[in-house]
Amino acid sequence: MTAEPPDLSDEELVRRVLQGQRDAFGTLVSRHQDVVWRLVRRLAHADRTAADDLAQDVFVRAFEALRTFRFECPFKHWILRIARNLTLNRVTTIAAKTERRMASLDAPHAADESARIDPVDPRAAAPGERLERDELKHALWRALQKLTLEFREAVLLRDVEGLEYDAIAHVLDLPIGTVRSRIHRGREALKELLMRGADASALPGNADRVAS
Repeated sequence: MTAEPPDLSDEELVRRVLQGQRDAFGTLVSRHQDVVWRLVRRLAHADRTAADDLAQDVFVRAFEALRTFRFECPFKHWILRIARNLTLNRVTTIAAKTERRMASLDAPHAADESARIDPVDPRAAAPGERLERDELKHALWRALQKLTLEFREAVLLRDVEGLEYDAIAHVLDLPIGTVRSRIHRGREALKELLMRGADASALPGNADRVAS
């Protein structure tokens, strides 16, 4: 197997796949598997096993549909749209399976998964600062899961994955004005959840920071 040059763009890799160089798709998977995994995991309330399976299905679907990619948007936005739509189609089944597995295991991965959300500066050096940061991330994880799906996906794409508004509009297939509204309302709801669930002396400043 020949490794693809690391400086090739996604679009050039897509062209190579379409020309028969299937190994190039492996490079695309390597580049985007983390963001796809995070999105499906959080949208579906899925555990690791379900998220792994669903992310794999996303890339299988993308490979099968690659000839429909028109190079009118970045490949990342295209595959995130596939990930989002596939997840919504299976969300009920995934949530049910996850609930059964987590109940049998007493939810051992909850803290570990929340560590993937890091909206604050990761360079805090003091143990007390690290503890405060970890507590905030856990609170964020719990609060995100309580948002309605339309707000959760908008906030995740903007504030966790860092997509621009036009990219989110493409992924969600929504007008950009609707995207802006959902992000604003989702941030407000998230802030309220954090403020409501946290000690008043611990989180208000951080909550403002997340919702800004």
